[in-house]
Amino acid sequence: MKIISISLYYKPIWPGFGTRFSELLVDETAKSGHDVILFTGRIPNSIEIHNKFRLKKFQEKVGIGSIDINRLWTPDIKHEGSSKRTFTYFVFILQCFFKVLFSRNIDLIMGLYPYPPFFLSIVILAKIKKINFILVEADLWPDNLKELGIIKNSTLYSIVVKFSQWTYNLSDMVIVITDELKEGLKKYFKDESKLKVLKLATNTEIFKPISVHFERYGDKFVVMYSGILSPNYDFDIIIKSAKELSKENILFVISGAGELKNEIKNKIDKSKLKNILLEEPLKEVSELVEKLNRADILIMGMNDNMQAKTAHPSKIFEFMACGKPIICSTKGATGEILLKSKAGIVVEPGDFKEFSKNILELFNSEEKRKNLGKNGIEYIKKNHSLGVFRENLSILLDSLSK
Repeated sequence: MKIISISLYYKPIWPGFGTRFSELLVDETAKSGHDVILFTGRIPNSIEIHNKFRLKKFQEKVGIGSIDINRLWTPDIKHEGSSKRTFTYFVFILQCFFKVLFSRNIDLIMGLYPYPPFFLSIVILAKIKKINFILVEADLWPDNLKELGIIKNSTLYSIVVKFSQWTYNLSDMVIVITDELKEGLKKYFKDESKLKVLKLATNTEIFKPISVHFERYGDKFVVMYSGILSPNYDFDIIIKSAKELSKENILFVISGAGELKNEIKNKIDKSKLKNILLEEPLKEVSELVEKLNRADILIMGMNDNMQAKTAHPSKIFEFMACGKPIICSTKGATGEILLKSKAGIVVEPGDFKEFSKNILELFNSEEKRKNLGKNGIEYIKKNHSLGVFRENLSILLDSLSK
């Protein structure tokens, strides 16, 4: 098939600007033998042509398929705040609309990012052109907008809900990443059979155990969070745990970018703790893999909300693939994966005493760390490898072509 994929962000992923999920979907679609025309934004803060609307177009051969990468102009602004994000989304989608309008001989359109309401015009256009449209959704949208307080006006929220429902129901298929997310979104669908689950995967040839040494951390036992600094995560539990374990030879590292960065920095400064670092994220995946492998434990603090209960971050699979034990405060999908795989320890959201207790226990038990890490690698290879993902993706795409 000839497929148009629309994703604001594609590789390389600039830290704090989305996950590798879009990269995974686009690349594996091409590897399955399809020709993909990708419309994506420019890399934020990059050295690409500045203040010009014509950016590079190039083709990559991927597997037995191909990807025509078309970078569209997007504002070079920080990905912080709902108004800035909304403006960026509109600028991007407006350009995509006209790209789709003048495209010919297309079999399928796949909308990956931004969120459902922004795709409504393209879904309608796909209907007019008699092209199948797949919407890919990795969040509990629009419920998370209300719960996180992003939209507080009830009238505006009702409008977003209505536009989301139209987009969902006009789509020929909506792909979500967890069974829990599927259950959470059912209420928006007239025909629930359109909802399909495609579980995430990670590249175990890239994310894997390797021997590294970071001089900066010295002989410290390193407990690390690496990822986006967003309201979906609880960073207070990390800071409180650092205070609780300040007398141990343990260094806490928070590495990432996002809208909570300044707030986290201020809290760390105010605590006057010497055993916690806030670091800039690494831009190269190879460097990220090295950094994850330098950690002795990888951690995540998640808030007790619907988003955390229904979806999970792709980084959890990268952590597991690197063979590191994981401690996570959560309820729902992420916790279920850790418990099922026996790759980590799950505590109640906000319980920093239990969080600290388990960090100390792993600090004192190399054998337990190794066993948890080994379990994670085995689970990923069996359930979330690229081969498993590609097979399941092909089944979904083939079902629309029949």
